[in-house]
Amino acid sequence: MRKLVALLFLSSVFTCHAQWDENAGLMPSLLENSKISASSGANLPFVADRNMDNYWESANPLPVNYLIDGTLNIFKNPDIYSVLPTGTSIALAVDGNTDTKSAITVNNLSFEFTKPETVKWLHLKLYTRDPVTITITKASQQQQQVIFLASENYQLKSVEVNPDDPVTAIALSCSSPYDLFEIAMIGAHPVEFIEFDMGKVQKVGWISTRHYNGEGVKSIRLLGSVDERNWIDISELQPQATAFIPVIIKPEISIRYIKLEFVLQIQPYQKARLMEIAAYDKFGPYGPPPASKATSRSYGESMGIDAFWGWGYSVYSDLLQENQGPTLYHRVANLARNYHRIDWDIDNPQQATDFDRIPKSEISTGSHWMYWDREYVSWKKAGLTIDASITFDKTTFSDQVWQNAEKEAYDYGNAFAKHFVARKEYISTIEIGNEPWEYQSDVYVKILKGMSSGIKAASASVKVFPCAVQAFDPALSLNNYVSRYLNSSTASVVDGLNTHIYPYIFVADGKRRAINPEDPRSEVWSLNNLSRYRDRNMPDKMLEITEFGYDSEGGGEDCTHDECVSELEQALYGTRMALMFYRLGADAFYWYYFANVDYTSQMHNRSGLTASYSGGFKPKLAFSAFKNLKEQIGNLYFNRIILENDQAYVYAFADDQGKIKKLIAWRPTAEDHSKTLWVDIPFKTVNIGAEFLVPSERKSNPVPSYTLQTNTIRLALSGNPVVISVKD
Repeated sequence: MRKLVALLFLSSVFTCHAQWDENAGLMPSLLENSKISASSGANLPFVADRNMDNYWESANPLPVNYLIDGTLNIFKNPDIYSVLPTGTSIALAVDGNTDTKSAITVNNLSFEFTKPETVKWLHLKLYTRDPVTITITKASQQQQQVIFLASENYQLKSVEVNPDDPVTAIALSCSSPYDLFEIAMIGAHPVEFIEFDMGKVQKVGWISTRHYNGEGVKSIRLLGSVDERNWIDISELQPQATAFIPVIIKPEISIRYIKLEFVLQIQPYQKARLMEIAAYDKFGPYGPPPASKATSRSYGESMGIDAFWGWGYSVYSDLLQENQGPTLYHRVANLARNYHRIDWDIDNPQQATDFDRIPKSEISTGSHWMYWDREYVSWKKAGLTIDASITFDKTTFSDQVWQNAEKEAYDYGNAFAKHFVARKEYISTIEIGNEPWEYQSDVYVKILKGMSSGIKAASASVKVFPCAVQAFDPALSLNNYVSRYLNSSTASVVDGLNTHIYPYIFVADGKRRAINPEDPRSEVWSLNNLSRYRDRNMPDKMLEITEFGYDSEGGGEDCTHDECVSELEQALYGTRMALMFYRLGADAFYWYYFANVDYTSQMHNRSGLTASYSGGFKPKLAFSAFKNLKEQIGNLYFNRIILENDQAYVYAFADDQGKIKKLIAWRPTAEDHSKTLWVDIPFKTVNIGAEFLVPSERKSNPVPSYTLQTNTIRLALSGNPVVISVKD
């Protein structure tokens, strides 16, 4: 009986443990269990361990390792040169072994090449009593002369040769006998490789590598093969690139072997290096998107805007005029997210919080100056549903200042929710931290537990979310992997998952660039990973993207940093991105940021839907686009996918009874956004109206061209989404 009870207990423990999967969102690389081989070097497993800081490194061909390689050492090929005097034994001097020797008894020994040979380095090891003169004769008839002295005995002497003037002969002269341990020449660039055998043929559509090698590597080739004999070129990689860079292969290829070939510069001690590699099918590390489902929240209940106290005016919002601050941005979104700084409320976590207190000072320094009621009442009056992101990070509110983190966080959260939720009804959603990714994870977990519990004790209705996390890469340098901040105990005290998604990637030259949201490399698709994590560990809980956006010029302000897109692209990509989030099952998605930030052009300072305060908050094209999107489908619900492929994205939107009222269609363009292609949309209707979502620049043709056919709408489609009104 005891044995049975023990077995049942162990079974329940293992069952409980198995229910939580901290890596449930990850897509395994096709190379995780591959057999790895290389031309030389050690630490092969390091290249596929999800750690960007360790690496495989080859041996260095120069100065000595190339000696035994017949493809590099010219003297390993006796058919291409002759030795004079004839019959002189030099076999042990060209065997690649610097410990064996040939005794040279003639005063003049020469090597005559059948054709001029390109040479970069000549290496010799001798033992001699008298100087040995080495004469290198070139195709130009020029001669290069070097003296080997007795003081250099037993050393491998390196002689650099100009490869632009090929060598025709080499002569060694000495007045006395000497021992020639080794003579070698190299002219070709050494090649090192690392190879992966996946065990079977797989479909590969994505290969990411971190392969920085600097100037010492001439080129890197990425190759694939089915049989390890016939290789196809996949891509040429940039040796100076420092990031983990994806290569997209379209269409997918079926291969078993993947190889990287490193062509080295011909210089001593140069090696090849690979930090990390991963391979996937066409969906990459994000995996396939989930099947679409009709949403239960309208678009208007889902689209938000990120903002801050005073909406850029640096005064309380109740001092702003109509069409300023919250009333202006309510035109594009019904949800508003405020970065609610905890250090404006308390000096340290041990301090009691009195949100009813009315501060006497309005100077924005130190804690206790802010009277949040004045701010939030204006947001609510404008019609906004408010998300308060309680912000703390290592620079403003260090994790070291928490002494009893769970209790202190409970007290703060309870006081916050009693005032702003239960009593005032200002706040609908609360986030525990924005990006506290420098916090110790155990401190954050205690804060999350305590603050969430305190909030829920004051109001069970308010939605509580953790800080922003991601579920696709544990090694990401941002340190924001979901399992650092959530576990089985914290999952029960939150209402869902929260993430930040920006469409920036590192490209072949190693620089970061913005890409269109539909690109398979776009982090838009990382919502797939978070969905899988949620479905496995926290079924039926919510998903929110609390930051997304693009930087662009516009509103009279420039955008000059690497990640910038055009003003038109911000509008096109931004609205398309929001629609994709809506289709992928996000319950809310907030654009970052409401306005440009004053100061110079740098990351996120130009992500506003309007210009900055200095620019008079002049609306950019994206403001008009999101305003139009809200007006078009604000009261509608995502219903289903009509098309979603490389040619066209077409989504259907319905009323609260499930009757389709609108279609939105676009081509997933990365350039030439105004170029149109005729696309057949499989949808049966007898009457429609169609208009561009983003105000068209083509004044001669401001209305999309279309024809109605049997069960099909034929539409001239561009990168500018077309809103199709389905009429009865």
